[in-house]
Amino acid sequence: MENNLDNLDNLGGESNAQQFNAEGGSIANAGKEAAQSRRTRIIIGWVLTIAVSLLLFATASAKFTGAAEPEFVKYRLEGYLIGIGILEVICTILFIIPMTSRIGVVLLSSYFGGAIVAHLTSNTIFILPLFVLFIIWTTAFVKDPDFFGKFLK
Repeated sequence: MENNLDNLDNLGGESNAQQFNAEGGSIANAGKEAAQSRRTRIIIGWVLTIAVSLLLFATASAKFTGAAEPEFVKYRLEGYLIGIGILEVICTILFIIPMTSRIGVVLLSSYFGGAIVAHLTSNTIFILPLFVLFIIWTTAFVKDPDFFGKFLK
């Protein structure tokens, strides 16, 4: 009976370990590939974080200097430029810091949700805030693939 079971395990004539090594893999190689994949994901996550943060700091500085005022007149928000700029900077800082990035993503999602609504109510193109929001969500996913799943638990 044992010989029959041994034959079933070894149908191809070689052990599972030999087959695994013959395919070019090993446990050590699998670990190295997983570490390389994680390292790549971290680098891409930080590149996206820096790019989005630079964009958000630039738009916040436009609010502080008043350069964005003509745009905000359309939305009847010209008196709130400084407050909106401060809010944008706080949300961006929270987004950059790894310990607070989750709350930063939630706050930036709310911020850009409001920007999209402002564009829709004034009949202007809302593609840019939608694109930035998509990049923020993509960054969150690249940094933590289970990011959105954690909110559902």
